[in-house]
Amino acid sequence: MYFLTYITWIGKEAYRLWLAFAHALGYVNTKILLTLFYVLVVGPIWLVCFLLRIDFLNRNWKKDGSYWKVKDPVDHSPTATRHQF
Repeated sequence: MYFLTYITWIGKEAYRLWLAFAHALGYVNTKILLTLFYVLVVGPIWLVCFLLRIDFLNRNWKKDGSYWKVKDPVDHSPTATRHQF
């Protein structure tokens, strides 16, 4: 009967050590994967946009003093809302 107690204790210790190892491995992998993603994907996209002067956020200074964008009027009638897509 005491043999089962030791097996349970060994299993719990192995599980605790395995989770600690997995946590450390996940931490390292996350840092490596996010760094590679940034360097290989985000960096070149930024470089191309910078060289081509592409501004996705429309941060350019406008001469007329207003940043307001005119939008087309939307029909809010009940018949127009039946088929939205």
